[in-house]
Amino acid sequence: MCVREFQDTAKQNRVHIKRIKLEFRQSPVVFDYCAKAFLFLAARHPVSLCGVGVGSSGAERQIEMTDSQPNFQQNYLAIVVAAIACFLLEAGWYSYFQQPWLAGVGRTREWLMGPGALNPAIQYGTALIAAAVMAAAISRILQLTGQQTVLRGIRAGALLWVGFELTAWSTEYAFEVRPLSLLGINTGCWLLGMMIMGAIVGGWKKK
Repeated sequence: MCVREFQDTAKQNRVHIKRIKLEFRQSPVVFDYCAKAFLFLAARHPVSLCGVGVGSSGAERQIEMTDSQPNFQQNYLAIVVAAIACFLLEAGWYSYFQQPWLAGVGRTREWLMGPGALNPAIQYGTALIAAAVMAAAISRILQLTGQQTVLRGIRAGALLWVGFELTAWSTEYAFEVRPLSLLGINTGCWLLGMMIMGAIVGGWKKK
């Protein structure tokens, strides 16, 4: 598409030159002066259309493809550490708020430890993988929006929590008619977790 546009533009330029030549046919000196001026400007400011460059001689055509995507430098070690930190926070958080959390979901400790519960390996593995995905997303957003710093990471984690976590949990709980105490437990954990992950991936840059 770009090459076709260039060809059409070149054809139009040739038509314009012929038209100018006809107009100045009676004054060859003036035409020669205008032609030299045109070549001088073309040499100083080569035409560029959609990555097609034209040199001063008009004989060379070069397709230049440039990657406009920013260069991301994901620190995977920082992402893993951030995920582990969030995982440990979840473990301590829900251990502390275990009784009100069980009351909010309508379960008992016996059910939690009984055979009807899901395999703990699946539960813990899911939590760890989910935290790693969130840490990687926060790191990518930080690089998209500016510099990686601890403060910006904390702010990004908090803003993402407000925009996605809090809104999603609030909508779900409004329709499920869950208690506000359970909403506070679940969303409060993720607020701290996302801020901690943001601080780690924001301050720990890849060298």
